[in-house]
Amino acid sequence: MKKLLVVALALALLMGTTSAFAEMNKDETVYTKLSASGVQEATYVVNHIETPEAGTYIDYGVYAHVSAMVRDIEPELDGDTMAWSVPADPEGFYSVGILEEAQPPFLFDIVYSLDGAPVEPDALAGQTGRFGIDLSVRSNPRAAEAFRTRFFGQVQIPLPSSAANVYALGSAGALVGKTRNLTYTVLPGKDADFSIAFDAEKFEMDAITITAIPMSLGGMLGIDMGGMAEKATGLGEGATQLAEGNAKLVEGLTALSSGLASLAENSASVATGMDTLGSGVSQVLTAVNALPESIGTLAEGSATLTSGATTYIDSAQQALSGANQLLQGINTVSAGGADLVVGMAALSEGLKPMMAQLPKAQQEALKIQLTALTEGITAYTGGVSGIAAQAEPLALGIQQLAESGTAIKTGLASQNEGIATLSSAVKPLAEGIQPLLDGVTSMKEGTRGMAAGIAQLSTGAAAFPESAQALAEGQAQMLAGIQEAFSLMADMPVSATTGDEPIPSFVSPNHTVRSLQFVYMTEAISVPADEVVSAQNTQNETFLSRLIALFK
Repeated sequence: MKKLLVVALALALLMGTTSAFAEMNKDETVYTKLSASGVQEATYVVNHIETPEAGTYIDYGVYAHVSAMVRDIEPELDGDTMAWSVPADPEGFYSVGILEEAQPPFLFDIVYSLDGAPVEPDALAGQTGRFGIDLSVRSNPRAAEAFRTRFFGQVQIPLPSSAANVYALGSAGALVGKTRNLTYTVLPGKDADFSIAFDAEKFEMDAITITAIPMSLGGMLGIDMGGMAEKATGLGEGATQLAEGNAKLVEGLTALSSGLASLAENSASVATGMDTLGSGVSQVLTAVNALPESIGTLAEGSATLTSGATTYIDSAQQALSGANQLLQGINTVSAGGADLVVGMAALSEGLKPMMAQLPKAQQEALKIQLTALTEGITAYTGGVSGIAAQAEPLALGIQQLAESGTAIKTGLASQNEGIATLSSAVKPLAEGIQPLLDGVTSMKEGTRGMAAGIAQLSTGAAAFPESAQALAEGQAQMLAGIQEAFSLMADMPVSATTGDEPIPSFVSPNHTVRSLQFVYMTEAISVPADEVVSAQNTQNETFLSRLIALFK
C-alpha cells in the first residue's frame, strides 16, 4: 500500500498544477516524512524542470544534499545556484534535495487510543478493539507567510475496509480498493481538530497523507473573486429581503390555515344541512306520492256528499211543496171558520124567536149549548189562525233550507272541480320533486366530497406555517453562512481567493515556480515482517524506486 501511495504522489508530481506568472517551467514538491504520531522527521524537495532541449539548466536552492533522481548527473554548485547539464527529455529532469531544516505550512499531532486508553502507535499493530485517532492540525507560525496564508491542506486517513462502526464527523469518505479513505480539509492559516473512532480486528493502517496546495477560491468556484464583495452585499440584501418576504409568507399561510380550518368546519355544517334538506325533500316526495290515494278518498267523499246534498234538496223541495199546500189548506180552513162564526151569529139570531116560545128550562139549556158551540167555533178559528201564523215561518224556513241546499250543491260542484284539478296536478308535482330529490342527493354527495377535500386541504395547510417557519430559519442560517463565508474570505489574503499572486520557491524564496505542493506522509502502522535484503543495482534505479526509497 505504501508503494501505491508513493506512485499516486509521483503521478501528481508528474502532472503538476498550472499557475500564472511562472518565472520558469519548474515544479516543486516538498515531501515531509512524519512519525506515526505526526512528528516531523525529514523533508525532501523533488524538483521537476522541463528539458525540451539538451543544455545547461539553472536551478536555485539550499540543500544539505542534492542529486539527480534518475541519471548519474552531478550539478555544478555555486551557493544556492545549481547548474544541471542534461540531455533533451520530453518527460523533463528530476532532482531531489534533502533539507536540514524546513518549515512547511502545517504541523501535526496524532494521538491513538484503544478501548478508550491512550496507546503508542507502534503498540497498536495487530490489536483488536475500538480504536480512536485524534488528529490536531496547526498552522505553522514559523512558515513563510506566502505558504501559511495561501496553502490549504487535504488530510487523507486510510482505514482498512474491515473497519466497522466508524465515527468520523465532518469527513468525506471514499472506498479505494480495500481501504476506506476519510478526507478532511484545512483552510489556509487555520487550525483544525479531527476525531475518528472505529472497530477493527488485527489492526493495521497505511500512512496518513496530507497534501497542501495553493488555494484559489476563484479558480475552484469558477468565479471572479474581485467582484464578490459587491455580489456578497447584493446577496446579503437579497437574502434579507427573502427572509422578510418569508416572514410575511408565514403570516399569510397562518391566516390561510385558519381560514381553511373555518371553511372545513362550515363545509361540515353545510354537509349536515344538505343531509337534513335531502331528508325533508324525501319526506315531501313520499307525501306527494301518497296524495293521489288521499285525493281519491276525498273525491269519493265529495261525490257521496253531493249525492246527499241532491237528496237533501229534493226532500226540501218536497217539504216546501207540502208546507205551501198546508198553508193553502189553513187559509181555506181559516176562511171557513170565519164563515162559520158568521153563520153561528146568524143562527143565534134566528133561534131567538123560536126560543121565546120554548119553556124557560129549554131556553136555558139551548143558550148553554149555543154558547158552548160559539166558544168552540171561536176556539177553532183561533187555533186555525195560530196554525196559519206558524205555517208561514215554517214555509219560509223550508224555502231557506232549499236555497241553502242549492248553494251547498253548487259549492260541492266547485269542490269536485278543485279535487279533479288537484288530482291532475299531483303527478307533475311528484315528477318535479323527484329531480329535485336527485339534485339534492347529488349536492349531498358533492358537499360531502367538498367537505372531505377541504378538511384534507385544511390538514395539509396546517403544516404550511411550520414548514414556512422552517424555511425562514433555513434562510436565516443560509444568510449567516453567507456572511460567515465572506467574513472568512475577508480574513484570507487576496492571493488565496484570487490566485493571482506568483508562487515563491520553497527552497529559494526570491524565485518563483510554476507549481508547488507539500506532501506529508506518516509512518504506517503494520505488523513487522521478516526483513528480506536483496541486492540492487543502483545503476538501474528508476525515478519511482528512488521516490519510494525516500519514505523507507
